[in-house]
Amino acid sequence: MSVHDDLAWLADERALLRRAVEAGRPVLGVCLGPSQLAAALGASVTMGPAPEYGVGEVHLTAEAFSDPVFAPPPRRSRACTGTGTLSPLPEGAVRLAGNAAYENQAFRIGDRAYGLQFHVEVTASLVAHWGPPPPARRLPTGV
Repeated sequence: MSVHDDLAWLADERALLRRAVEAGRPVLGVCLGPSQLAAALGASVTMGPAPEYGVGEVHLTAEAFSDPVFAPPPRRSRACTGTGTLSPLPEGAVRLAGNAAYENQAFRIGDRAYGLQFHVEVTASLVAHWGPPPPARRLPTGV
């Protein structure tokens, strides 16, 4: 699923996310969530350099070390990823993690809204049981 899919509920969800951030409500977007959150706040979500699926490294930024949710983290962490979209940071966002393929793996907006491109709840052994990744698909540019 992508932020670009023609599903009415995706647009409704973006509107809800925008209102939640504006109201200072806690928000946690995982996987599709960061693209939805970024688009809701005006960023243009596009196709990334190549789909990324499986367990890979995520490198935390210096800002992550003082973040109330991420601190104190290890410098590098392995995480389950599954993305093909490139989510630029919305205006005012703080980048918290990235890797060579997708520099914006995690970000924060204000002090209560987070977008995580990776899954912190998934283990490597669980991924191994899922099977091969789905085929890559091209997404339109912009939202």
